[in-house]
Amino acid sequence: MPRLWQVLTRADLVLICLLGLGTAGSFLHQQLGSQVGAEVVVEMDGEEKGRFPLGPPLKVSIEGGLGISEVEIGPGGARFFSAPCPHGICVRQGWVRRQGETVACVPNRLILRIVGSTGETGMDAISR
Repeated sequence: MPRLWQVLTRADLVLICLLGLGTAGSFLHQQLGSQVGAEVVVEMDGEEKGRFPLGPPLKVSIEGGLGISEVEIGPGGARFFSAPCPHGICVRQGWVRRQGETVACVPNRLILRIVGSTGETGMDAISR
């Protein structure tokens, strides 16, 4: 049975290297290129329910479509601490820290969005 490196052509190896470099570059751009946010915006059905600075630790209760979700806000970011949704995906998503990052609790119709000090999200457009 031939070894894998004997079967691959030079073009295959070049393609594998380019894909690896592209993946690494994309990851670095995401991590280093985005700015740390200044505020978290809580939205329900496209309407702002609250805006809080990313500063002193704070827990906020927000009424959503299914019930009350608790949002934990700290100097490093924000997250859903608890939610009435059946699967808890939003809670397991963890902290959002950088401008433009979002976490959505779809069943409860709530969205946490990190914005800069001017309210900019760092996004060009949002498709609905």
